[in-house]
Amino acid sequence: MQVIMRCLVAALLLGFSFSASAQDASAKGMATVNFTPPLTGATKQAALQKAQVNALDRYFSTVDQAKAKNYELIRGRLLESIDSYILGATILSEEVDDKAGVYTVTVRADINKPRLENALQGSSAMANTANADKSALTFVFIARQQRSVQAFDDKVYKRVDTQSSAKQSGSSQNRAVESERIRSASIETGESVKSSGNFEASSSDSVTTGGSVTKKADVVEWSIVNADGINSVMTGTFSNAGYEVVEAEYLEQASNNQLSVAAIRKDYSTGNDLSAATLRSAVSGVKAAEVPYLAYGTLDVGMADTDPASGLTRVYVTVSGKVLDLRGRFPKTASAVGPVQFAGLGPNEGVARTNALKSAAGSAAQQLMNEMNARGVQ
Repeated sequence: MQVIMRCLVAALLLGFSFSASAQDASAKGMATVNFTPPLTGATKQAALQKAQVNALDRYFSTVDQAKAKNYELIRGRLLESIDSYILGATILSEEVDDKAGVYTVTVRADINKPRLENALQGSSAMANTANADKSALTFVFIARQQRSVQAFDDKVYKRVDTQSSAKQSGSSQNRAVESERIRSASIETGESVKSSGNFEASSSDSVTTGGSVTKKADVVEWSIVNADGINSVMTGTFSNAGYEVVEAEYLEQASNNQLSVAAIRKDYSTGNDLSAATLRSAVSGVKAAEVPYLAYGTLDVGMADTDPASGLTRVYVTVSGKVLDLRGRFPKTASAVGPVQFAGLGPNEGVARTNALKSAAGSAAQQLMNEMNARGVQ
């Protein structure tokens, strides 16, 4: 019973932390104002307001470039009602210099993310387009996990060059002497031979070695992961941005079967890119169905490990994708994302993987939409 209770508490805390992180954010802000002593409450309030503006600017300095550009477009409007986007501000430090007439305050501002996101989306070209004129969009994002990796040994080529040289010299000398002596009763003869010589030899060898190493890339096979939550998360994000979303499975027949989800899955099961034939067929099919935007990509699930802070199971997901604008003669990239990583936590690997996939899908779709909004795509 205690084990069950602990699991329930962990799940509740986990759900609360995900909800809180999704809804709220915080950023530090600092402001310095001049005053004529004494320091008044009105001066402190003005500095606090200025510090909150600085916190909002700092917050958007950490987001992707497209989102920051969208913020710049409506910054003046947001600052006019900044209290609607700042839930509260905690003063971290204050410095008063009466002699110089300078007051400095540092705060931590709690930011209402959903309200900010709504304001950014509401200012986009798509959001201000009549429903009858809104563009349709379809997407195919595949979640996958490594099934096998074939690694190859290095191919080593060795070469040895040998060079030898030798030198020799020599000389010899022979000398023969014959003698004869006549005695009274005999004749004596004699012969002596003297020989001398010298010889010198030398040799040298040199060896030169060389070679090369050829490496071959690993061959990775992927298993497609069933993740129904991806479609719902991405559909919601694209719909909230103002697009009329048509899921790819419903579009296959209208595309004269040129858009094939099965073919896209097959390509992504053996590589990181769609084949030229599959991509051309998909583009032709989506255009034939009169849908101007096609989004596609992958969400790669990594190996599970343990989060050192919470002790929960942690899974990383790497996402890559792009949106093609098919309205012209040739398709062009309207926005792209990744590869970027997102982590998910859970009491077990399955829950952690699901949380990571949902986080990656939502963030990727939002970043794609931010780019399109920044370009005024509609």
